[in-house]
Amino acid sequence: MTSLNEFPFFESIKFNNGRFFHLNAHFKRMRETLKHFYGHERLMVSEEWLRQFSPADAGLFKCRLSYGEFPDRPMFQAYEPKKITSLKMVFTSGLDYRYKYNDRSRLQELFNRREDKDDVLIVNDGLVTDTHFCNIVFSDGKRWFTPENPLLRGIQRGFLLHQGVIHTRNIVPADLREFKSFKLINAMIDWESAIETGIDAIGRPE
Repeated sequence: MTSLNEFPFFESIKFNNGRFFHLNAHFKRMRETLKHFYGHERLMVSEEWLRQFSPADAGLFKCRLSYGEFPDRPMFQAYEPKKITSLKMVFTSGLDYRYKYNDRSRLQELFNRREDKDDVLIVNDGLVTDTHFCNIVFSDGKRWFTPENPLLRGIQRGFLLHQGVIHTRNIVPADLREFKSFKLINAMIDWESAIETGIDAIGRPE
């Protein structure tokens, strides 16, 4: 069983038909976390090491790797995206999730306020940030924008910014009227498979 004290951080890595996706980006984030909390960047994880534990079956899997100064054994689980068709806007302040903590209790508290919606859209210190598990990207019909300061700078978000597919801007709740639709992305959900949903699916603020 993973200990939050021994392994306070984690990465969720896409593993599809025998291939890992964006490993360099995951490893970079892990090294940055190690440097911040432990004062070094000695990453004791490699693709070869992960493959010792990977499934032989074809298909889409989430590789969850918990770690601290040392890595835990990675866990692979068959993955099927959750269908998110509605969001509840919830408000909080002072929420800091710059590092991918295993302790998601504050995020879970916000998620529990979703009422009859599938997920929450978190507004932190007045700015639109993320949903419970995903970065969000909004379309004005011409371009796609993601919050400048999300709770977590996700792997897929970084990749799409680098490719010029999406752009950043600060977004407050009143700005949502400028947009027509949104997509939810994370390390497991790439741009092509992300479902475009009408902006009306975001419910009124609590």
